[in-house]
This record gives sequence, C-alpha cells and structure tokens, in this order.
Amino acid sequence: LAQLPVGALSGFLLSTYCPNENYCNGTKLWGVVFGMALLSPLMMMVWWRWLNKEEAENEFDEADADDNANVNNDDSLDEPLLTTP
Repeated sequence: LAQLPVGALSGFLLSTYCPNENYCNGTKLWGVVFGMALLSPLMMMVWWRWLNKEEAENEFDEADADDNANVNNDDSLDEPLLTTP
C-alpha cells in the first residue's frame, strides 16, 4: 500500500535534488527522508492519548467487570469480627 507514494516521493526527490549525474545534493535529499521518517513517531507521541483512547476505555470496562465479579455478597461480613463481652 505504501509502495506507490514512496515510489512517487523517491522519484520527486531524485529529480529535485539530483537532477543530473554531475550534481546531487544528498544532504537535502536525506534531510527530507529523515524528516519524514521522524514525523511518524513524533505524531504518535503527540496524539497518543487520542489514538489509545478506545483501548484504554476497554481496559477500564474489563477491570470494572472483574471487580464486580469478585465482590462477595455474603451478609455475614456485615457483622463485627470481634465482639466484646
């Protein structure tokens, strides 16, 4: 799926920064590649709460269900444990 945009981008970068065999500005070319590679992790850090929101809600729902399943409904626990004479 990503091969089409990557192929188009690499062709554009080569034609822009390396127009012929005698001149190639590799620093700018690789700078653009580095910037685009850095963009994905940065965007994930910025938008992590939004991206992870549904998963976090599901975890909280499962934890609440587990807590409710472990509740002891025994009425004898309402009585005091120690009695004084």
